[in-house]
Amino acid sequence: MTERRADTTPERLPDREAAHRWLGREHRVLINAVTQAATAGFDTHAWQLAWALSDFLDWSGYWHDFAAVQRAALDAAERSADLVGQIHAGRYAARACIRLGRDDEARTRLDHAIELRQAIDEPAVEAGCRINLSLTLERDADHRGALAHSLRALELFRVADHESGYALSLGIVGWYHALLGDYDHALDCCRRALDLQRHLGGEMPSTLDSLGFAYHKVGRHAEAVASYERAIELYRDAGNRYYEADTLVHLGDCHCAAGAAGLAVHAWRRALDILDDLHHPAAADLRLRVDGADRLA
Repeated sequence: MTERRADTTPERLPDREAAHRWLGREHRVLINAVTQAATAGFDTHAWQLAWALSDFLDWSGYWHDFAAVQRAALDAAERSADLVGQIHAGRYAARACIRLGRDDEARTRLDHAIELRQAIDEPAVEAGCRINLSLTLERDADHRGALAHSLRALELFRVADHESGYALSLGIVGWYHALLGDYDHALDCCRRALDLQRHLGGEMPSTLDSLGFAYHKVGRHAEAVASYERAIELYRDAGNRYYEADTLVHLGDCHCAAGAAGLAVHAWRRALDILDDLHHPAAADLRLRVDGADRLA
C-alpha cells in the first residue's frame, strides 16, 4: 500500500448523506482514477477502487459507467493474476450486465467467478455470486432455480459465519418462496431475517419489500403498505434509486388491490419519475399502466 503524503488531509464525512453527496460530486474523478491506476500498473488499486465505487454507481443508475469501471478492474486483476480481484471484479461486472439486460454475459461471468472461488477459502464471495445468479434466473421466470441458488448462498454465508450476509440471503429466500406462491414460508423467512437484521443493528430494505409482497399476496394490505413504506424510506436514504422505484411499484400494486386507486397512481407516478430519470426501459410499461389508470379514473 502506498503511504499517504504528509501534506494531504483525508476528508471526514460525518454520515451516509454527506458521503452520498461527496460521491455525487467526485465520482467522475474516481472513475478516471481507476483507469489511471490500471494504466500506471497499480492493478490492486484499480480493482479495489472500482469495488469501492460499485454500490454508488449501481444504486445511482450509472450502469454504463459501472460496467466500464468493472471491465477495467477485471483487466487489471487478470493482468496481475490476482484471484481475489478477478472474483470481485467479475461478480460486479456481472451485476452491471444484469442492470443492462445482458443476462447471458452475467451468467458466464458469475459461473467463472464461482469456478475461481474454489481455489480460495472465501465462501461468502461465492454466496454473493449465487445471489446475483438468482437475479438472472428470476428474470427468466425460473423461480425454482433462483430459490436453489439463494438457498446455496444462505448455506455459504452460514459456513462463513457471515451474519449480515446470512440475514440478507434469508430474506431473499423468502422472496423466492413468495414468487412461488408459498406465502407461509415467505413470511417466516422474512420475519426471521428482519429479527436478525435488527439484532445486528438495522433493517434491510430488500427484506421489508419481500415481506410487504408476501403480506400483499395474502390480503394483509395495511401490513404490506407499512413494510413497503419503510423499505422505500431506507432505499431513499441509501440513494438506491432503482430499488426505491421498484418498491414504489409494489406499493402501487398493493394500493390497487386494496381498492385505493388514487394512492396506487400516486405511487406509480413516483416510481415513473425515477425510472424516467434513470432512462430505464421499465418506464415504458409503467407509463402504460399509469395512463390506463388515469383513463379509467
